[in-house]
Amino acid sequence: MLTFVNHKTGTRIGTSRRHPKKTGAKLTGVNSGAGRGAMMETCPARVPCKPGRPILGGAVKNVLVPVDGSANSLRAVRYMVDHIRENGPCAIHLLNVQLPIVSGTVLAFVDQTTIQEYYEDEAKTALSDAKAVLDKSGIVYQAALRVGNIAESIKAYATEQQCDHVVMGSRGLGATGSLLLGSVTLKVLHTIHIPVILIN
Repeated sequence: MLTFVNHKTGTRIGTSRRHPKKTGAKLTGVNSGAGRGAMMETCPARVPCKPGRPILGGAVKNVLVPVDGSANSLRAVRYMVDHIRENGPCAIHLLNVQLPIVSGTVLAFVDQTTIQEYYEDEAKTALSDAKAVLDKSGIVYQAALRVGNIAESIKAYATEQQCDHVVMGSRGLGATGSLLLGSVTLKVLHTIHIPVILIN
């Protein structure tokens, strides 16, 4: 189930049973984690929903927040800060995924140590603002870097860390290493089997 929520007002807007690509619906909300068979329920009325309150039922104890340095991914971090302030502590995992360098020319002239340092520098930049928000709030977190397919890496990391929710931005930085609505985001929604909250 995907529930749309406005991050600024904390208002639950509603949902649609149709695929977002077909309806043009704004994909900002929660997926029940039912995989490809997940359905969405229409809710025409605006229902008050506090920004920090978990939209889905059940405890939120171990949350993965994929971060790519975009404004939307930072809003996802702030969403979790609000949640923790209202509902108490939970484990936070920040994850940055770097797309692998596959160019034969680059690999022929650049050694693996240099390439790894590049991944780490890019991840450090992408994670810096998210870390600053959590540090300022006094929230303990774990940060990690993965290299590979973004959606698959998010799913694999969530499984490894036994996360019960994923909170992520609905859009990212663009074509290079982002969380793109309609591509990576939809792949995560269709493949992961835990609730996913999308923040616009």
